[in-house]
Amino acid sequence: MSDFDRRFKAALHQAAKAGITGNRADPPINRVLRKFGFQPRPPHYASFGKNVVSQGLWFGAIWGLLMYFLVWQDQGMSVLGILVSFVGTAVVFGLLMAYIYATASKRYGLSDWEDL
Repeated sequence: MSDFDRRFKAALHQAAKAGITGNRADPPINRVLRKFGFQPRPPHYASFGKNVVSQGLWFGAIWGLLMYFLVWQDQGMSVLGILVSFVGTAVVFGLLMAYIYATASKRYGLSDWEDL
């Protein structure tokens, strides 16, 4: 068992004891990334910056594609406008989710990843 696997199991066990289970402890996007060989930490154990980037990117990409095909394409929105909207939405969502995970981690008294 790798160091990541050991810590991952310990993190999920600790989160479950704190009442964080299912998709809240191990979001579907993380499970997909692990199937492709990546090793994302559970979000409660990731750094604030990593959560901003990871949460913002997947949400921004899905939201941007939906908005493009459902709204912006018909409006003839410029590429610059699309990029600014995508980046703005990704940053705001990423910051919000990172804040939620950081405060929940403190509230539930979860360990740092390195201490698992």
